[in-house]
Amino acid sequence: MIKLNNRLKAISDLTSSHLSYLDIGCDHGLLEVYLLKKNIKIVGSDNKQGPLDNAKKNYKSNKVNGELRLGDGLDTYNGEDGVIICGMGGLNIISIIRNNISKIKDIDTFILSPNNYVEAVRKYLVKIGYYIDNELLVKDKYIYNILVFKKGKKRYKKKEYYFGPILLKNKDKLFYEYYERELKSNHIIQKLLPKNDWSRQFLIKKKIKMIESELK
Repeated sequence: MIKLNNRLKAISDLTSSHLSYLDIGCDHGLLEVYLLKKNIKIVGSDNKQGPLDNAKKNYKSNKVNGELRLGDGLDTYNGEDGVIICGMGGLNIISIIRNNISKIKDIDTFILSPNNYVEAVRKYLVKIGYYIDNELLVKDKYIYNILVFKKGKKRYKKKEYYFGPILLKNKDKLFYEYYERELKSNHIIQKLLPKNDWSRQFLIKKKIKMIESELK
């Protein structure tokens, strides 16, 4: 079986054999190869031909048959149950979904792993009619969030959007490592802000206090 890095392996573990998936930004297609070998339906897509050529080579060398599509974001969507987007900026992920908002009525599941702006991704998916079904932190070189959204409605508190409601409940070793780093980053930002920028100073102090309260 092909070996995946920790992030892609965690994403593969969150898929279901009962659903079909579109992977947007499939790059080398290794996730597709891994899941196709497990008889999970998945289509890889990318907006550049180069990555798709690499994916084709990996399909061939691993003796799997699967579909690959060239196109931007959800332009390549064709009725799959779930959509996977991994390794992009959070605002880019939001933009991809927003630009094809009419298509989400048929999408049951989003598995997303944004590189940043995770809180914004949570808020946006909840706003458009999804709830957080699962989430976890995984470490390769860095620590990454992986979020699973399902169709439906739930309400969340401000700190649940920031930390993640499920991560808050579980609080494993990576939670503390990740948010200790976030705390340090916010302290640096606080020092760099002008002293007379009262509004931003107030907001950063509130965030620091919120993080410190969860790390106790």
